[in-house]
Amino acid sequence: MLSLSAGIGSLGLSEDSAATIIGAMIVAPLGQPIIALGASITLGWPREAIKMLVLIFLGALTVVAISFLLGSLLPHATPTRQILLRTAPDLRDLGIAVFAGIAGTFGSYRKEYSAVLAGVAIAVALIPPLCTVGLMAEEGRFILATGGLLLFLTNFVGITLAAILTLFLAGLHGGLQGDGSLVEK
Repeated sequence: MLSLSAGIGSLGLSEDSAATIIGAMIVAPLGQPIIALGASITLGWPREAIKMLVLIFLGALTVVAISFLLGSLLPHATPTRQILLRTAPDLRDLGIAVFAGIAGTFGSYRKEYSAVLAGVAIAVALIPPLCTVGLMAEEGRFILATGGLLLFLTNFVGITLAAILTLFLAGLHGGLQGDGSLVEK
């Protein structure tokens, strides 16, 4: 699904189609590992946190590689408006990531909120900034590629911190008891 999302996102960015880019965000499975990273940090599970970091890194690298390869097949043009929108993050982007991270954590943690997950995926874009990195790097536009990477990192940090805070405030912190059950404090 991540590869498909990368393809949809890259083509949507290339043709300046907001609707197509939204489709890529819905398909993308990258938000859940980021929330799981926040959960593993909150619970004090370093091995799980490392696993999630590796998974997120490999996923992000895969998206960048796919978009780079697709970019080599597409006609070069000036960056589209949709690409440029993902190259200059600011504090509003961090705020969106934090609020979406809280909603995504609730949607993952509490079944009654699971309907919000698609909206969360749309609100905090993870795939389009990574596709921007690959497309712009392929064109040699490294400043724009760096801006896309910065937006991804902003979203990554915002979601992770929101997940940690949300789960901590929900009482899910600590570790495991001797029988393997979760200790809630």
